[in-house]
Amino acid sequence: DVAVAERVGSALSQALSIHHQLQWSTLAVAFRTLQELAAAADVPVGRARHVLVPPLRERVLNPLATELLHMLRRYGGDVQEAWVQEFQEQWVQRQSSLWE
Repeated sequence: DVAVAERVGSALSQALSIHHQLQWSTLAVAFRTLQELAAAADVPVGRARHVLVPPLRERVLNPLATELLHMLRRYGGDVQEAWVQEFQEQWVQRQSSLWE
């Protein structure tokens, strides 16, 4: 049912929008669930795009693009280095949380 796919897709988009507050495993499950939902809701072909993309774009992609632009302004040419540093910090946090 399209209404169910819209509600579930919207909830998953909301969960992904708070990615800074969630553990990696939770984000991975949300992405996988969204992928499965897209496959199930894609009848007729193309329906999933019309149902799932708008909330994903509004809640996840647009804010991430804005965050990236802020990083570009803040770090200038050192964005890649800053991204690598941030990734490494998050990786260490993730490894620490696995053992807690």
